[in-house]
Amino acid sequence: MTAAAAVSVVIPCRNHAPYLAERLASVLGQTMGRLEVLFLDDGSTDGSYETAAAFAADPRLTLRRIEPPTGNPFAAWSLGLSLASAPLVWIAESDDACDPDFLAALVPLFAADPGLGLAYCQSLSMDADSRITGSLARHTDAVDGLRWAADYACSGHEECRRALIFRNTIPNASACLFRTDALRAAMAAAEGYQVCGDWAVYAALLGAGWGMAYRAAPKNRFRRHAASQQARLAAGGAEIIETVRIKRAILAAVGADADTVAASSAMTLERLAGLAAAAGAGAASAWFADGTLLAGLTAFDPFFLPALAGASPGRRFWCDVYAGQAGVFDETGKVTLAYAPNRPAVLSVLCPAGPLRLDPTQAQGLVRLHGLTLTDSDGRRLGHFAGEGLRQLTPGGTGVVVAVDAGGLLLWSHGHDPWLALPPVAGGSGQVRLDVRLTGYSLVPGATPLPEAL
Repeated sequence: MTAAAAVSVVIPCRNHAPYLAERLASVLGQTMGRLEVLFLDDGSTDGSYETAAAFAADPRLTLRRIEPPTGNPFAAWSLGLSLASAPLVWIAESDDACDPDFLAALVPLFAADPGLGLAYCQSLSMDADSRITGSLARHTDAVDGLRWAADYACSGHEECRRALIFRNTIPNASACLFRTDALRAAMAAAEGYQVCGDWAVYAALLGAGWGMAYRAAPKNRFRRHAASQQARLAAGGAEIIETVRIKRAILAAVGADADTVAASSAMTLERLAGLAAAAGAGAASAWFADGTLLAGLTAFDPFFLPALAGASPGRRFWCDVYAGQAGVFDETGKVTLAYAPNRPAVLSVLCPAGPLRLDPTQAQGLVRLHGLTLTDSDGRRLGHFAGEGLRQLTPGGTGVVVAVDAGGLLLWSHGHDPWLALPPVAGGSGQVRLDVRLTGYSLVPGATPLPEAL
């Protein structure tokens, strides 16, 4: 290590032993050699520290165990920054790799522009065996198919409005080089994040007025492997809540026009649908349970709920009622009732007594379930569910419960198989009458707010 280092390289590591030899070789083999390399082991149990120790003969490398382990990558970033002595810092994730001229491509940009806070390059993706599987350009194409095709530089505020407000368009931290002071000042933005802390930091740094630069040549390699993908899917609820938090922060810091907000909201909805499909209706409904996510979504975009409803095509909705036999719900026990969207409907059906399942709509969209009443053949009420009492219904398929309040249960379907299971009701025999009061919404996204009745 040398006091004259131009770049401090921070390598936070937790159980990435299989990838460390490639990572360390790609860092220590940079053509620009004025480095200090800080390897921070954060409680690894797979021999990662010992693997890194095999490179200890290089005087630029310092090995350190984090005690006690943090289990949080952004806490490890902060520790590395506290140890960094160079004016530029590179967070080189321990399962990634890069070309030998990665730093040579980015370091000169900072000398040319004292207001530059962040520079990054395009990344290639690779699998666990280091085979190249594609370019991360596909990650940004949904935002702008041309912007990342060539080199560019711009103000941080412009980058926030044109890129980061839509999604994390810097999909791999290893591809970035930062001005150390700028990154230190922005790190507080990562506090409280489990998944999206890197995105929050980029937005805070650029929102503070630092400039950014991008190089289209792919000098970085981002590794996708089973452990990283499973961890992200498991944190689906945290990811979407954090996404909304970041977008609101960007909007507050730099502003955006209504079209930008609507497009960003649509991208959030697309991601939300994908995560909900992977997690299942029950888990996705739990993301909305305390109201934080819905409040954040509507605070960012007042037309978010109409956008959900606007996914519903056609002029008719259907409500399927299934009577189950021995816990099995199939077509033999189904009755289908049609209703018109955008106005309250009352649907009634006679069913065999026993388990019942309600499929409020076969189309993607938004349904407000106002109440359910079950009566026996003599007209005696066996069960009544309305307002907060509708929490007793269990979602399944693609039915995500967005909210339950005095007005009833708000259900979003992101596919063609939403359902709600009714709780068992005692006292009935023979046939029961089910009365369902609901409203299905089909609106043009962004056109008008939802009706007051919602």
